Amino acid sequence: RVAPGIDLQSVMVPRREMAQELAAGRLDLALDVQIPAGADIEQAKVVDATLMVLMRRDNPLAAGDLDMAQYLAARHVLVSSRRRGPGLEDFGLAQLGYRRELGLRCQHWQAALEVVASSDLLVTVPDMLAQRLAPPDRFAVRPMPVPLPSMGLHLYWHRDQSGDEGHRWLREQFLQRLQVAGTGKEE
Repeated sequence: RVAPGIDLQSVMVPRREMAQELAAGRLDLALDVQIPAGADIEQAKVVDATLMVLMRRDNPLAAGDLDMAQYLAARHVLVSSRRRGPGLEDFGLAQLGYRRELGLRCQHWQAALEVVASSDLLVTVPDMLAQRLAPPDRFAVRPMPVPLPSMGLHLYWHRDQSGDEGHRWLREQFLQRLQVAGTGKEE
């Protein structure tokens, strides 16, 4: 409604290629957790997300509070664009001396939720996604049994674009809408 002439595309880019893609102008903006991006890449924190655990509504673990022994005994879905390696929540768990068992690794939240809705697998998600993607008639949401660092979501762009008025406007639109989405409020 604000800019009907703009054509937006959402693409997945490997993290290691993000800075190159922004520098080459093949990406205008990138949205990701905080990563080291180099001196030519600017960023703005969009929102901090607390991690929550989702399970199907009739999962036996949904009957009460979720403790660490139950969390670790369960199998999990990891949502990551990377083909291998730990997820962000796994880094946090490892720092506390824990390791969880994965039952599935996939690239999309919607796919993970469909699997969780029809199995006993758990998925750990940022709270803002739990609010938006997990209807209470299908899913139970529980806090992480141990506090992990929040996941900051950041918007990235190449510094050459910082002074461009059109690019600045686009960044402001994304930042405004993403920050509203992070609060769970409707715009």
